[in-house]
Amino acid sequence: MTPLITSASYGDAEVAAVLIEAGADLEATAAQTSGGVPGGTALLHAAVFGMTEVLDLLLAAGAPVNSLSEAAAAGDVTGWLGRDTPVQDRVRALAMAADHQRLDVIDQLLAAGTPIDAEDDRYRLQALRLATENGRTAGVEHLLRRGATPILYLDR
Repeated sequence: MTPLITSASYGDAEVAAVLIEAGADLEATAAQTSGGVPGGTALLHAAVFGMTEVLDLLLAAGAPVNSLSEAAAAGDVTGWLGRDTPVQDRVRALAMAADHQRLDVIDQLLAAGTPIDAEDDRYRLQALRLATENGRTAGVEHLLRRGATPILYLDR
């Protein structure tokens, strides 16, 4: 892992800003055997760990967005969301949008037919649960207003 990836994982925006200013590689990836997000960039680490402030800093510095989930966390799914986008990709993206409180993206994903209460098969992400676990009040309220079901998940 690079220092920038580490700062992104832990949400240290001040350190990330210093590293970016010093020329840190925004496209560097963690080793496939590393902890956190193997093979992930600093942007992906910030997205996965819910570090919105660092994520926004990386985006402003020009870090590339490489997937629908990253785009949802970043708040702009333009060019990533299409008719043929697999449901599981949309479900993961909905969880990322909720965790980063990207309310417009939540609406775009729901308008594209993303099931609001679905759980991602790969990582077991579920939008309302993730937003709740991470204290994302705006995301929780928005999902509830859009019809999310506040249910208890006992089988986790």
